[in-house]
Amino acid sequence: MKVNMWLFEPNDPSDWIFDGVYVDRGRRILDDWIDNCSSLNFIKKVTIPLKDDGREDNTISFINTVNKALDYKEGQNINTVNVYRHPNYSIQAMYIDSFNCTNSDDFNYFGTIVNIESMQIFGKCILFKVENSNINNLTLEEALSTLINFYYVKSIKLNTNRMFEQIAINNYEPEINAMFDSYYKSVIGDWIILSDDKDMLEKVKEKDNKIEDLNNIIWFKYKTYMGDVTASISEQVEHNKESDFRGLYMDIDESYIRKVFF
Repeated sequence: MKVNMWLFEPNDPSDWIFDGVYVDRGRRILDDWIDNCSSLNFIKKVTIPLKDDGREDNTISFINTVNKALDYKEGQNINTVNVYRHPNYSIQAMYIDSFNCTNSDDFNYFGTIVNIESMQIFGKCILFKVENSNINNLTLEEALSTLINFYYVKSIKLNTNRMFEQIAINNYEPEINAMFDSYYKSVIGDWIILSDDKDMLEKVKEKDNKIEDLNNIIWFKYKTYMGDVTASISEQVEHNKESDFRGLYMDIDESYIRKVFF
């Protein structure tokens, strides 16, 4: 069995062009953009061979593959940071934290923006997916969605037919606030829950809801760790000139909602 990880070599904001990313009928469309990004010379697929029943061997294979991809040399320190946390899996990144950070040409814009621990990353970083303590296949779309989330957030609505559907909106404070102002709103922890039916909204509990009892509900989730907003998007990296933050809300899908609320 082989799974993919993704290596991001040094890059800066000018390397990223977001043509081909848009919202169509409430859905975030990325296909053409992902295809274009696959040919960027600083993004490389790294394949790791794994055994179905060999956890110890798989760990060694993973470490060796990461070390080779990062050009690790004895005595260097490799750091691991979280990029995205889902109830069923996480996306993490590894990089050499003893890299010479005085050379601005080695700045890794992508790695710095997407990690949720406010780490400025220089040199190469590698993204991988962990599920049930195992390394699983990470698609390029999953990796790049951690960046595009700062522009368009993907969230979930339970419609009037009690079917879950994706909704997407510009992940930009004024536009989201305008949407919130057009609905009744409640707050449960890091969650913003919306509906145009006040009575229906009041039925939503923190957990153990029943789908048959609800409809016309929209969920948004604040990023639990706001380092990617308060530090990564700074004057040193990227800041909206109107001083309104991007990327306040994280991507969620149906399985995320089901795991937390049902």
